[in-house]
Amino acid sequence: MLFADADSLRISPREARSLIEQAEKRQKDAQNADKKAADMLAEYERRKGILDTRLSELEKMAGRAHLPFLMHNRPVCSGSRHGMTGPFQRPGINSVR
Repeated sequence: MLFADADSLRISPREARSLIEQAEKRQKDAQNADKKAADMLAEYERRKGILDTRLSELEKMAGRAHLPFLMHNRPVCSGSRHGMTGPFQRPGINSVR
């Protein structure tokens, strides 16, 4: 109805109080939801920081752990003695005896 008379737009004081209470409750619920979302975001950021720190520590440890392994397993010979070239230059890998 586009046009209403003044009487149809009036509400009782009881209805007005009820509508105000409903609006206040919805506002409070929205504020609580916002606070909960902010708390969840803060917790996410805290945990992410912890995981980032642990990952960084693991990467540092892994880097240190691989260095001796790589130094220990470097090629034994240049490959020219056995006529081998390419990525596998240790005797016995590419040659048949």
